[in-house]
Amino acid sequence: ENVVDLIQQCFTENANGSLFSLFRDRKDLKYGDSIDSFMTHIGVGKTVIRVISDKYLKSIYCMIEAYRIQHYKDDDKRVFTIVMNDADIHSADSIEKYKQYWFDQCQDLLKNPSQLENGCYDDYVTVYRFIDNFITTLKDQVYLNLDYTHVTTVADGTSVTILDTKKPEFDVFMDQVLAKLKTE
Repeated sequence: ENVVDLIQQCFTENANGSLFSLFRDRKDLKYGDSIDSFMTHIGVGKTVIRVISDKYLKSIYCMIEAYRIQHYKDDDKRVFTIVMNDADIHSADSIEKYKQYWFDQCQDLLKNPSQLENGCYDDYVTVYRFIDNFITTLKDQVYLNLDYTHVTTVADGTSVTILDTKKPEFDVFMDQVLAKLKTE
């Protein structure tokens, strides 16, 4: 959350009356709203910033969103990716690890169909079939690697800051995103 808070803070500081909006699942998705509709809205966004973590790679909702993002148009021109240190995408067995995770999720649903209220089995199969391609593609789309300790909440709790050692990289990342938004 701190990373996304920092991005939102940068958008607010650089808005200058711009017509772009930042949508966040935790902020913009309310109880009773359609998750599917929200994921489609994000998936077809003109510019997408995704923060990939281990939790993201193991969330059916995040992965269906990722699937929609990747299968829309101009994926390589509109998606900016931050990878957190716990997202195991660079190790030799990362694809097999996440592929096995999604295989196990599919098997669990087959054994206990009552769990299907939390998601459609077809979505789980889609993610299982998609995860290896996604991780392979993701490795080439990383704009910024972060550790959770790089971004912290300021003592007063009203803002977020990034360590001085990572700030130049983060600023370049945000400059790329803002430049893309200004050309649209």
